[in-house]
Amino acid sequence: MAGEYVLWFDARSSACRRALEILRARGIEPTLRRYLEERPTPDEVRALLKKLCRSAHEVIRPDEDEVRALRLSDRTPEAELVDAIATHPRILERPILATAHRAVVARPPEELFALLSPPREPSARLEGPGATAPGPPEGPGSDPFPEPVALPLDGTLDLHAFSPKDVTSLVPEWIGACAAAGLREVRVVHGKGIGALRQTVHALLARDGRVESFRLAGEGAGGWGATLVTLKPGSP
Repeated sequence: MAGEYVLWFDARSSACRRALEILRARGIEPTLRRYLEERPTPDEVRALLKKLCRSAHEVIRPDEDEVRALRLSDRTPEAELVDAIATHPRILERPILATAHRAVVARPPEELFALLSPPREPSARLEGPGATAPGPPEGPGSDPFPEPVALPLDGTLDLHAFSPKDVTSLVPEWIGACAAAGLREVRVVHGKGIGALRQTVHALLARDGRVESFRLAGEGAGGWGATLVTLKPGSP
């Protein structure tokens, strides 16, 4: 399978080394994109973000010195963030595994399995009470998928699988489906990054009448890359 998978790799990162171990254990020898040694171009960064279905804000490592030195924030324009990643690639989240059309941020490294399994169709359906949830948008060259994939109502919504533009409709719809299913404690995984997606999710939760309270998750449940939500009992 050489060449089929490209692993954005930093040899000093334990997460990158663990990701490589997982791939090799499955008989996969990825092409290593040593992006710190050979910096990516802005076009390469944009192509990677398209495969990830994420904005540059969502793949920034906020604790890196360069992020603070450059004063990058959720208000920084997308184009400036792309240029910053290309110039200072250490601020890019790692590891990332990419194929010709898809990519995933493998944190934890076991997230690789989402890419190694058959690709998810671009539209998704919530199982149980609730309507159809949007999935990653189709673009030029993408394959048509007439049938949606059912997302189980297991109390966790991982937004990494969706386009950021779908979040404002997806989160309230998912909250409604969880409430109708009688769930009280649920979790929304929005990632860390600079915090733009987290702020969007929190704004949606704050104005949703079915939400009793919400807070950032503890380290064992995703840290500040996830939010725990308590729904009001008997919410419609």
